[in-house]
Amino acid sequence: MCGVDPVKMTRQQLEDEVLYLRGELGMRDDQIARLGHAFKLTPQEAYVLSTLYAARGKIIKDGFILDNLPRWRTRDRDENTVKVYIHRIRKRFAPMTVIETAGWHGYRLTSLGIALCDGVAAPKQAA
Repeated sequence: MCGVDPVKMTRQQLEDEVLYLRGELGMRDDQIARLGHAFKLTPQEAYVLSTLYAARGKIIKDGFILDNLPRWRTRDRDENTVKVYIHRIRKRFAPMTVIETAGWHGYRLTSLGIALCDGVAAPKQAA
C-alpha cells in the first residue's frame, strides 16, 4: 500500500486504494485490449475506460486516473489529460451516455457503460 499504514489512511484513501487494486487485479492487459478493440479506442482511452469499469459505477477522481495511468501509455501529462481521454471516449459512444461527470473532478461509468463493458471484457463462459 505504498508504504502507508492502513490504520492512518482516511476513508477516501482506503476506498481509492481498493479501487486501484481491484482494477489491477480485475483487468488484465488482454481485457483492456479487448475493450480498446471493440470500441475502437486508443490504448490510453482503453486504460481510462477499464479504470472506470473496474470501479463498477463508483466515482473516480481524475487525479486518481492520471496518477495510475501507466507512464509508458502517455508522454504528456497535465490536468487536462484525463479530460481529453474522457471526451474522446464519450465521442465514441455518442449519443449514448456511458460516462457521467460526478462532482467537480470525478467520473463514473453509467449502468449502460458497465453493461457494454461486461459484454466485451467479461470472461466468456464455455458452453
